[in-house]
This record gives sequence, structure tokens and C-alpha cells, in this order.
Amino acid sequence: MLHPGRRLPTSCCLTIILPFHATRLQYTFLLRRMARTFLGLRSMRLAAGLAQTRRVCASQRPMCGTRLDVMKCGTFRPHPDPGSLPTKAPPKPGETIAIRVSGLPPYKQVRASIRNPRHPHHRRFTKLRKAATMAMRGRQWSDGPIAMTFAMHAPSFEKGKSLFDYVGGVEDTLDGSHGPHFTYLPIVYQDDCQVCAGNSEFRVSRRSWYKIGIEFLVS
Repeated sequence: MLHPGRRLPTSCCLTIILPFHATRLQYTFLLRRMARTFLGLRSMRLAAGLAQTRRVCASQRPMCGTRLDVMKCGTFRPHPDPGSLPTKAPPKPGETIAIRVSGLPPYKQVRASIRNPRHPHHRRFTKLRKAATMAMRGRQWSDGPIAMTFAMHAPSFEKGKSLFDYVGGVEDTLDGSHGPHFTYLPIVYQDDCQVCAGNSEFRVSRRSWYKIGIEFLVS
């Protein structure tokens, strides 16, 4: 498994996730562009594996993986991260998890989604997803009803933001989403409409941090 910022060996094999519906010309263009952008290389040799595309058709992963051989050292920075596939069964009704994250939470914004890597506060989105992934411990997301508690601690709200904006941003971060060219896998639940009960509060604090409590309810 490759991790962001990890140095690659002289010769290795990568699997890069691309949109499932991309054409062969789009693959070639995207791969060459990603090689320059993510690996930071001015030139590199793409082996014959470029013409050998493996399509991964799983019901919960509508993407495809393309294999390339990197014949020159570089730094691989996969971005954005679609999330991890679960390896265990989903939590049982009655189970709970707690997620605590330092800093301000992601907020919901209609004009510009915080899921977009170009959003100025996209790091809040990825930070919460990583913390939630660790809390789930490899378990599959739930398809049943969810109760969520949210406690935000900060000096004040950001300009133009309310507690409802932060609650909406947190709920959108923990589920899955997809667009024309990319898919984020769910982490805690499939869709935020599953959150049917909850409580949210704001407390004035010098440091900014927040805590999320999730309870998996009986269907």
C-alpha cells in the first residue's frame, strides 16, 4: 500500500483510480497528467501496462484501476482520497462510536462544496473522514437509522456561519457522495438522511475542537 509522501522505489507498480466511464484517450491523458502532477516528474516511461486496463466492477466501488509501471523515482501523493473499502460487518444496533477532532469542523456550503480539493477548507473534510475511518475500525457503513450528537468548542462561529451549517457539513462528510468524475465512499452511514435523531451544541472555548457521538439504532 502506498501512502502520501512515501518515496517510490526505482521500479514499481501503481494502481491509480480513475472514473469508470472514462475512454481510452481520457485514460492516457489523465495518466500522463497525473504522472507529472503527483509524481513531480518532468518525464517518465509508462510501460506497456498503459494499454492494459483492469476494470474493477464491484457493487460498492464503481471505479476502475489502471496499472502503470514507474521506471523512475518520484513521490506519490494520491489526491483526493476516495476512502477505504470495509473489511468487517457493519456495527450492530445499540453500538456507539465517538469521534473527536481538533480544529474547526467542515461546514455546508451550497455555492462551493467542501468536498472539492480546491476548497480553502478541504482539509477539515479529509481530517474528519480520517478520524471517522479510525473510529469505524474497518467496519462497513450502516444502512439503518442513526442518532448523532455534535458538540462544537471554539471562540466563536466563523463569519456568516451558524451551528446548522457545521452540523450539515459534518453529516455530509460522514456519508458517501459521487459526481461525474469522482466518488467518495461512505464511512459511517450511506446517506445523511439516515440521521433521524440528534442533538447539537456550541460552547465557547479558547481552543477549537469538536466531538461527534454516533449511535446505531434499531431499524
